[in-house]
Amino acid sequence: YINTHYQDPITLDLLKNKFFISKNTLCKNFQQVMRCSVMEYCSAVRLNEAKHLLLTSDKSIEDISDLCGYSSANYFSLLFKSKTGLAPSNYRKKK
Repeated sequence: YINTHYQDPITLDLLKNKFFISKNTLCKNFQQVMRCSVMEYCSAVRLNEAKHLLLTSDKSIEDISDLCGYSSANYFSLLFKSKTGLAPSNYRKKK
């Protein structure tokens, strides 16, 4: 679900209701299988898609942040830099 809906707002409440399990069970089982939290996984999926779009398209940073489910381009840029060590525009120049 996360891999195909990463561009939508994803919360634990949404997931627990969608899959008819408690938040506690969701988080515990997800952590055991994926070795990370639900939100860490969601963030990683979004960042990977953003990296892909930065390297394979000429969409603006704002468009990419929108397409990847981030609430603002500024937040996206800060998060991207904290995780990769590069600003999105500098990451794009790597190609």
